[in-house]
Amino acid sequence: MRPLMRAKLAKLVPKLMQWKSRGISVQRFSPLPDHGELLYPHLSGITIDHSSVTRFAHYLRRRYHLTDFAVSITFASAQQSRELNNQHRQIDHATDVLSFPQLSLTPGEPPPSTSSTFTHGAHLGDVVICVAKVFDYAARENPALQKMSREETMGHLHHKLLFTITHGFLHLIGHDHMEPNEAQLMAQEEAACLNQWPSHHRSVIKLRSRRLDFRVRKRSPWSRIHLKSSN
Repeated sequence: MRPLMRAKLAKLVPKLMQWKSRGISVQRFSPLPDHGELLYPHLSGITIDHSSVTRFAHYLRRRYHLTDFAVSITFASAQQSRELNNQHRQIDHATDVLSFPQLSLTPGEPPPSTSSTFTHGAHLGDVVICVAKVFDYAARENPALQKMSREETMGHLHHKLLFTITHGFLHLIGHDHMEPNEAQLMAQEEAACLNQWPSHHRSVIKLRSRRLDFRVRKRSPWSRIHLKSSN
């Protein structure tokens, strides 16, 4: 994403909470925006576990040998997603994920040397996710979700959000699904990424405690998260 685009996104996403870890930036609103609680009333207070999102994004970078490149993931509202989608794709509605690649990569080819991209910040690109639309799509695909137990519902939403992050990331590294052969290759990569992600890792969604606590807890050196507020 170019500096001008980044500035526009910053205006569309006010009061961001931001986590950074070794080239991965995860940003969000607090609490979860829009109608997540309306779709899943038994999950009132659901929010994103940003340390888990950061860990998953780091796994994707390692898998494709792109750990020298920075990635930004922003969780936006439906209105912000709609504005970005209309501005950049001329589609006037919100969508689950938008990707803004910084580099022109080709699937299957080795990544470029970061020495040639440092002038651009060695930035792979930005992924903007509308959690409300992700949960909406999940409910449409499986209406029974709203009748499942809290644990079962959160498990399904966790997998759906991982899939959405993976989909957006693959767009950053050159994958697309406009043609049947491209769509098949991208679907294979999505399945491989999710199947090889260890299931013992903590879910990327969680129930927010009544007492909102944003203190940074002690973590391993590679996953240290720095929290800051931006106006």
